[in-house]
Amino acid sequence: AEAIARKTQGPPAIAAQSVLSVASLTMASRAKVQTLGSPKYAAAAFVTIALSGERKSAADKIAKTGVDRVVMRLRQEHEVALARYKSELASIGRGEERPVPPVCPNFLVTEATIEGAFKTIETGSGFLGWFTDEAASFWGGHSMSKDQRAKTSGIVSKLWDGDYFFRPRASKEGDGYVPPTSTTLNLMFQPTLVRDTYGDEFLIGQGILARMLPAWPESNMGNRKYRRPTKEDEAAAERFHVEVEASLVAALEDPREQMLVLSEAALTVCIDFHDNIETELGRGGWAVDISGFASKAPEHACRLAAIMTLSEGRSAEV
Repeated sequence: AEAIARKTQGPPAIAAQSVLSVASLTMASRAKVQTLGSPKYAAAAFVTIALSGERKSAADKIAKTGVDRVVMRLRQEHEVALARYKSELASIGRGEERPVPPVCPNFLVTEATIEGAFKTIETGSGFLGWFTDEAASFWGGHSMSKDQRAKTSGIVSKLWDGDYFFRPRASKEGDGYVPPTSTTLNLMFQPTLVRDTYGDEFLIGQGILARMLPAWPESNMGNRKYRRPTKEDEAAAERFHVEVEASLVAALEDPREQMLVLSEAALTVCIDFHDNIETELGRGGWAVDISGFASKAPEHACRLAAIMTLSEGRSAEV
């Protein structure tokens, strides 16, 4: 994260959000973590608020390089498999069994719509990454229109909670079952949308915002005189790319879920954190106006702890 911040000269918080979201997608998508309630998916949701020109897209592009490498390789392999399928299809005789068409594994959605997320889930990868640096089209688009935002908020919240649900479909096969899907979100938008999101009582009441970790760092514009990236920063970024690529390939190849438990020391810290926040949720406490987010803070902490632990070693159990 520090290397990306130096390379882009954007605020360090933006680089950290990008790194955390990529680590969540690639290293924690097959993991659950112990919380003070039931075990939950370790994957997390992030919102980055920054002005245009703050280098948020540049930071995200560097952080996602390892992901992009896997996506492009999967697309190329799918094109080969599709050509083979078409050739086999053309050569079968009447009455012979038709070959099964190949499905390209997909886990990444970059269009800011619920339908795009559903199409990605249907490919069967078992986890989802929802990344967009144009989240204005989500908050201000059809998914969050007056008629749709209650449904959209509920669906995003269920994905974060790790719940299954049914979406009725009149014209397609099946009953619309959507399985529990580990979901990482990284939504970026400009401060002009703050009033329409964090100032919207409906969205606050729905709980969708409380499930997302927001960062709105102070701008670094005006302090970014050009400097060449150092070899050390380039090497740090490349090490991250390689680790991300390996973790993502492993997650695609092995669908088994991993469980991380809190050590006794970590559990003690978590309980203290929870109890300290709980005392501030009452009248006069500093957390009363952000009670939805504050009450979820201990779970956010558990998820972040799991992501950072898995970043240090993918086979971790504690």
